[in-house]
Amino acid sequence: MPFDLLSVLSTRPDVEVNGFNGGVLNGVPSAYHWYTEQYGVKWPCGYEVNISSQETTSFRLISTRRGVSRKATLLQY
Repeated sequence: MPFDLLSVLSTRPDVEVNGFNGGVLNGVPSAYHWYTEQYGVKWPCGYEVNISSQETTSFRLISTRRGVSRKATLLQY
């Protein structure tokens, strides 16, 4: 089932306002640049992911797309 990564990934409001192609706000990266640099995807929605609790203080997101597996600690309590 597709999973919306935006429900667990942090984002930046200025990046969202700047838009996918950028150019609205000076000195702020485009949403495309931000998401590809931070998470390795250009649209963080509809990807097959697994969320697992590896430690008591964090969650790990394992995303497999086109044979690439990524791990990132997302939340710290």
